[in-house]
Amino acid sequence: MKWPAWLNRTVLGAGIASFFGDLGYESVTVLLPSFLIILGAPVFALGIIEGLSDGASSFVKLFSGYFADKLGKRREFALGGSVATAIFPAIIAVATSWYIVLAGRLFGWIGKGIRSPSRDAILSKSVEKKDLGKAFGFHRASDTLGAVAGPALALILVASLGIREILLWAVIPGFIAFVAIWLFLRERDTSPHPRPRPLVASLKGLPSRFKAFLSAVLVFGIADFSQTLLIAFVIVVFTPPLGFAMATAAGAGLYLVRNIVYAGASYPLGLLGDRIGRRPVLVLGYALAVATFIGFVIAP
Repeated sequence: MKWPAWLNRTVLGAGIASFFGDLGYESVTVLLPSFLIILGAPVFALGIIEGLSDGASSFVKLFSGYFADKLGKRREFALGGSVATAIFPAIIAVATSWYIVLAGRLFGWIGKGIRSPSRDAILSKSVEKKDLGKAFGFHRASDTLGAVAGPALALILVASLGIREILLWAVIPGFIAFVAIWLFLRERDTSPHPRPRPLVASLKGLPSRFKAFLSAVLVFGIADFSQTLLIAFVIVVFTPPLGFAMATAAGAGLYLVRNIVYAGASYPLGLLGDRIGRRPVLVLGYALAVATFIGFVIAP
């Protein structure tokens, strides 16, 4: 069987790394609400942890992408960020208060912010422009398959292992992801930017349409919320009739279904974007998200 030209070493390696990376930290994500309840954390703790972690990740992406371009060290940035995302489950596993959980989550998500821009830049330059949708669709499908496997394993293991033990286990796939990036990702052009502009000047020089797109993403991000809040809601609702252990399993199961749908849609939608244009597919995705938000608001 002959492999398609776009499925090269870098695309395959990025897919493997994303699968195992998500396998590790999605195992943490699905159990985080239950772990915080065990620690006796206040209700607002999960919102603070998720909000600060996502905000820090987004903020770091801006600077890490700039300096990776400036120094010509995208692969090194991707590797460094992968180490942080591999280690953070162990920090959470030994936590005795939600403040330590916050520190561990921040450490891991800052690592994601360092890793993601460089990895995506390497990936985008590894294929022809006409194949970008397929390459990123494959990557997102691999990423989300890991997000399916992580909650599934957590769901299976939670009946026989403690949550702390599962969190410690999650370090292993994180380091497999690091090894995959180290072995497979190769950058076509590793030279530093010949005349790097200051960061502010670089931002001002972005095309106006791209600035408009970023503004729309910002507005959407303000309205968006973490899936862990929905998992926590399921656990709180189902604990009285089912008990804490079964409520934890129910939250993990519903999150697993969500990730299965996400994984199944990633590659077909990437392929569709190559054929009909990426803008219509992007608009469709945001429209579905808005419809979902409205559904949560009007649901009884």
